[in-house]
Amino acid sequence: MRIQSFTFAFRLRSNWFERLVFGLDDRLRRAHAVVEYSHDPQCIYRLQRGKAEQDFVLSDGTPVYRGEPLINLHVWNEQFPCMGPDGPTLGWGRQISRALDLSLCELADFLAQRPEFDDVAVIRANLILSTANQARQLLRVMGRHGFEEIPAGATPSFCERLHRSGENILAMLLIMAVNPACAHGNALRWDRAQVFVSRRILEQRHSGSHRRIAAKIAVGAKERPAEIVLQHTASASR
Repeated sequence: MRIQSFTFAFRLRSNWFERLVFGLDDRLRRAHAVVEYSHDPQCIYRLQRGKAEQDFVLSDGTPVYRGEPLINLHVWNEQFPCMGPDGPTLGWGRQISRALDLSLCELADFLAQRPEFDDVAVIRANLILSTANQARQLLRVMGRHGFEEIPAGATPSFCERLHRSGENILAMLLIMAVNPACAHGNALRWDRAQVFVSRRILEQRHSGSHRRIAAKIAVGAKERPAEIVLQHTASASR
């Protein structure tokens, strides 16, 4: 069984499989205007303009209304910390927390330099959760950085469920290509959680070059002058 599992994993990580999966992911990212806001190799997110799907109020008092512009964060799978064979350990959680801190510092600095995002007051991350342990770990990590979970306002329609299943399958393929140890369970049954942070909290916690330098040191990255280039892409939301 172990030999068969090793052979299967080896085949999945072959060059043709990775080219196929990353090629598909690249096409979808371009179609939905998901772009990179940092060139740092430790950054674990890309961004996309989107719109709020429901009304709610964050714990810091920031109101969010349906249709209001927001930023969606998309996991940069190739740069996400790999999970070891022991699963979602405390060490893995700390590694994610440090990478998330750096990614949010990069995001805060990027937004401060981009007036086209001045209308955005909230940032959202949609978490795809494959196991209960991973769910608890990721939600704790996101919570330490100011994010809070907001339940979906309505039961998803059939088309929305179908769309989510497609996203789950793509996420499974990406995980199998870069981090097979994270690929657990039936992708069609993976759970979702949406977490939000206000731009005000983001700026309070993560703005400033000193915060970015500290975050880079924490993940072992060398500081270098920011040289961010965002390709001009038409805004789109899923």
